[in-house]
Amino acid sequence: MKTSILVLLSFPLLVPSIASARQTDHFIPDTPPVELWGSTRDATVTWRSPSSLQRGDVFFFTAQKQVQVHWFAAAQWSIDGVAESPHSEKFASYATSYFPTEVTVLNDHTLLVAGKYSGTETVIEKWVFWWRRQFPLPISPVGGGQPIVEVTMPYLALRKEVYRDDIAGQRLVSKMTRMRHNGTSALVHFFDQGNVHLLDLTTDTLSLVASPAGGTPLGQVPGLTDAHDFMWSGDHLLLGYIYVFGTHSLPWRIVDRADTLVLIDSNRDGVLDTVDSVTDADWSNSTYANGHNYISRD
Repeated sequence: MKTSILVLLSFPLLVPSIASARQTDHFIPDTPPVELWGSTRDATVTWRSPSSLQRGDVFFFTAQKQVQVHWFAAAQWSIDGVAESPHSEKFASYATSYFPTEVTVLNDHTLLVAGKYSGTETVIEKWVFWWRRQFPLPISPVGGGQPIVEVTMPYLALRKEVYRDDIAGQRLVSKMTRMRHNGTSALVHFFDQGNVHLLDLTTDTLSLVASPAGGTPLGQVPGLTDAHDFMWSGDHLLLGYIYVFGTHSLPWRIVDRADTLVLIDSNRDGVLDTVDSVTDADWSNSTYANGHNYISRD
């Protein structure tokens, strides 16, 4: 894979989903809230370096207050992010002073990390990474064989708080994803009331763009309170930019799985125009499930 993309990968669920036990009242945890108990989350985001030779699987460990990046380097990658040549790997860990609840990739240098302090405040930070030296070129082994490339570790150059407050409806971040029309904004889904806000990183401000209660051009979007596990985005050939709330296909979730919710920016201008809801039964035959309908997909 030669271009910078963001991919959402799933692995076995280790803790209860944030969405599995929604609460709308105010809680003040001195240990992780019950929704956040456990050692890790049920998904990672994959981060591509500017050289396109490296990818990093980004995890967060809520109870340990830690974010970790598992870097891989390879000369060739498949379209689905699998190394097609020998790879090297390294780990990097970063401590937080809050309980992390979500992380997403904004661009090839930047992560957004959200969390909850032991008191009352919710926080979102922007982490900017840089590489101290030029990426090494792949090396062809003596005697032949596939080329090898070593991991070049970045350093955390900037860690900036872009949101910190204790406001009803904005008390726990459960999902985030970058907005596709620019590199300076993201969608933020809050757990306590299901609201979705646009985070503008040029002004560090939040604005409501979708809500179960209405109050935006989309009207009421009740599906935002459903028990979705993750969020991803895509550039759809027919529909424009789409932002998808999905649920894992786990055996114990088959009966009560939430419908997939899709927020659509049809003209790719950064404004959400319409909402779609797709049942599990209809998804496989829908335009969303056809990979050929995407210019790119995270």
